[in-house]
Amino acid sequence: MYTLLNYDFDSQGKVGRKIFDDVGLGKKVDSVLPSIENFKERRNKTIIGTMKTSLRERWQEVAEEIERTKIPEIHLLTVDEDISESKAAEMSKHNIVVVVYDWIANNEKLKDKRNIVSFEEYFFEEIPAMLNFWKV
Repeated sequence: MYTLLNYDFDSQGKVGRKIFDDVGLGKKVDSVLPSIENFKERRNKTIIGTMKTSLRERWQEVAEEIERTKIPEIHLLTVDEDISESKAAEMSKHNIVVVVYDWIANNEKLKDKRNIVSFEEYFFEEIPAMLNFWKV
């Protein structure tokens, strides 16, 4: 999607795992928007992303990665439809922003959780706002 929308980004596949390791990002991180160079310059003005098909207990690996790498937050993109209020609240405590289908983000039990956003909000609001900072 990043490529389709012409968003600048670096991924481990694009720049290599060694570069991610060199800046302190671990193996659980899939992408940095707009770039590793921007991350080095001002990490809180970049979007760190990871993707998981299902969350189950694996989201806790992402929480551990945040703690280990000291990144301010991470966007966890998932197609998992089973996100409870308690799981959402726990992920919020670890600065995990969960990106899900719109109908999940806006369902009654999650719509007030600020760390649950839809794919639409992520791709068309959050990323453009961050890229605007960098004038990319």
